[in-house]
Amino acid sequence: DVVEKFLLDNKLWFKIRDDDAFESIHDGFKDYMAVWNDAVKTKGVVVQAGGYCGVFPRLLSETFDRVYTFEPDPLNFFCLTLNCQTDNVVKAQAALYSSHSLINVRRTNAHNKGMNVIEHSAGSFIPSYRIDDLQLDRCDLIALDVEGCEHAILEGAIDTIYQHKPVVTVEDTNEKIVYLLSKVGYKEIAKVHRDTVYST
Repeated sequence: DVVEKFLLDNKLWFKIRDDDAFESIHDGFKDYMAVWNDAVKTKGVVVQAGGYCGVFPRLLSETFDRVYTFEPDPLNFFCLTLNCQTDNVVKAQAALYSSHSLINVRRTNAHNKGMNVIEHSAGSFIPSYRIDDLQLDRCDLIALDVEGCEHAILEGAIDTIYQHKPVVTVEDTNEKIVYLLSKVGYKEIAKVHRDTVYST
């Protein structure tokens, strides 16, 4: 009884019970897609994190050829797997970061299961990877909603960014992100809700 299923836009979805954020995240997707439709010229490959309950990866998979999604929290990942059952969504119960390590998840908001944060602490057991580890043949969009880990993830994606020049969307931007992306020719092109979109 931890997970509930329901219909949204005549599609079956699964979410963690008592999570009040699911519908607003779902409804906000169209605003992101309006920007991405213009900014992302070829709808090939997306790297997306945190995957939450699978809202963004599932909806992205309807437009992009491949979606790689990362979600470290076990409950969110369970729902993500139920919601993303097409072959073009590659799912990993793991975190993205600038290095390989083991992390834990700290749940910070009982009514928004997407606001979990990762911690490096004793007894950690969930793996973290770098986007560069994927050695992608292409990358058209990187979309990150990771509660403050955006800069570390981009550090671990710098070869991918340099090679493929994907559009980059981050929730928590800062001077370090602006500096890192500007070194490879990126500039801010849009704001969507709390997120900032960068492109070359």
